[in-house]
Amino acid sequence: MNSRSIPPAVITEPQATMSVSTEAKLLADIGGSYARFAIERANGVLSDAKALPCADYPDFLSALRVYIDLVGAHDIRHGAIAIASFLDCGLPSTVDATNLASVAKTIISRLNESSPDLIVIELGDGLLGGYAVDSIFEDEELRRATAGLVFCASDYVGAWGGIELLRRRGIEIDVIAGSVTDSQMGQDFIEKEFGVPAANARRNGAQLFRLISSKVEAACPQVGA
Repeated sequence: MNSRSIPPAVITEPQATMSVSTEAKLLADIGGSYARFAIERANGVLSDAKALPCADYPDFLSALRVYIDLVGAHDIRHGAIAIASFLDCGLPSTVDATNLASVAKTIISRLNESSPDLIVIELGDGLLGGYAVDSIFEDEELRRATAGLVFCASDYVGAWGGIELLRRRGIEIDVIAGSVTDSQMGQDFIEKEFGVPAANARRNGAQLFRLISSKVEAACPQVGA
């Protein structure tokens, strides 16, 4: 696999505790024969599942429009296409794993089959510990394919630690988010003391979007076109 086979990725490092959105979401998995769609209106509860033959539609958006009309899902404002995780590679846990980079590339290759504009990679544990998250950041091919890095921290020490640990690997964080930015004071402190842009998804999601989208567009102009 060469770096061109991996579309730009946005890597996010989340906090241990995250809120669950109650808004309806569109979920889709696009395969070689069928485009499968469903609506998640409650956490983990799917409805309106349908499989549309890919051969009947010239592109993904055409199939999506038909599905939305079929189930009357015109209120959907959020969605994700082709979700994959380490579970799909037979890893119920990454505890004591030695190197996750090759597994991550397998997952990305699977997602890349639907020719996405962007892949969002969420790493569910911290940089320290026994979950082998650091092995992903050590892989040069994955680093070259990363368009932006969002690091979520719960306090100033966590934010500082993330910045310093990644800098030791030659990696700069693009945006600090998480509960450390829940207050404007926290956001201002991060930017002033650490020199890293900060934003909060709950208080001002549009600002967070602008900060990371500028990185994505710079790395892959066609995404912002």
